[in-house]
Amino acid sequence: MTRLNIILLLCCAVLGVTQVWLSFLRNSNAREMHATHASILEINEEMEQLTIESASLMRPDRLRRVAHENIGMRAPLASQVIQASVKMP
Repeated sequence: MTRLNIILLLCCAVLGVTQVWLSFLRNSNAREMHATHASILEINEEMEQLTIESASLMRPDRLRRVAHENIGMRAPLASQVIQASVKMP
């Protein structure tokens, strides 16, 4: 074989190996992207559930009941409420 044929054969071999390597990287990145997307969807679902749970826990009637039962808080009597009056100049 001539020197040119050997150089061309080596170039083809290098290009072939490079093509296989790039294909492997592309597939690896696609798998990682799919896993990341699935993780994002799972986290979004969890966030929705936590938002619903938070709204349920922050309901005013529930907060009143918890404050009354656990802390002993009660609504103020009318005599305990002081109205602040703001005088405008």
